[in-house]
Amino acid sequence: MENVKTQGVVLQNTKYGDHHIISHIFTESHGLLPFFVRGSSKKKNKYKNLLFPLNILNIDFSFSHRKTFQYFKEISSTKNPIDFYSTPEKLPIVFLLAELFEKSIKANDRSPEIYHFISVVVNYLNKETTLKNTWFIQILVTYLRLLGIAPSIDLPAVFFDLQQACFTVNKPEHSVFLDQDETHYFIQLLNNRNFDELPLIPKKKRLKMIEKIIEYYQIHLGIGEINSYKILKNLYK
Repeated sequence: MENVKTQGVVLQNTKYGDHHIISHIFTESHGLLPFFVRGSSKKKNKYKNLLFPLNILNIDFSFSHRKTFQYFKEISSTKNPIDFYSTPEKLPIVFLLAELFEKSIKANDRSPEIYHFISVVVNYLNKETTLKNTWFIQILVTYLRLLGIAPSIDLPAVFFDLQQACFTVNKPEHSVFLDQDETHYFIQLLNNRNFDELPLIPKKKRLKMIEKIIEYYQIHLGIGEINSYKILKNLYK
């Protein structure tokens, strides 16, 4: 057994039996771990208000390789618990990012870099009252670089082939590609390193680009369907 004090970000909670949950937490020290939370459905459970997606916690626990689940000794928020629920427009983004982070980390775990990136994203979500229109798309594209699946930019580039992960001057024969305008915006997003100065993307193109970038994740990480995308899709519509 190893006594551990670290930080971690809550990603997903899975119901376990009638009264318990498994909380999937991406820890700074040990990567993604499942924690068993007994009696989480009870009103008096002391952890209940802390274990929501993208909340960053201070965690004290005993780590064991042999255990299926880990168990908290104590947890607390690193600051005041993040209140995403006061800004409804953020909720679909919170749920989608939490799901995407969990599935992508399982497929491709580069823990230190990814943990820092998630912390930056959460802090931005918490401090901004209104999210900039292309911020979420920029997050999706920037995260590709951390996972090591961002394409290199080969010029001239007219189309981007999602299946082959390459730019091309010829329109792909299949339907899984970015059109000329989308390819232009995608290159801008790949080149951008500043979340405060974002490329301008027309509203009618944003949802389609989100859909295609998520499809790119699915193809190259094999992560399957992102269920919470449906919620975000309704928001953008």
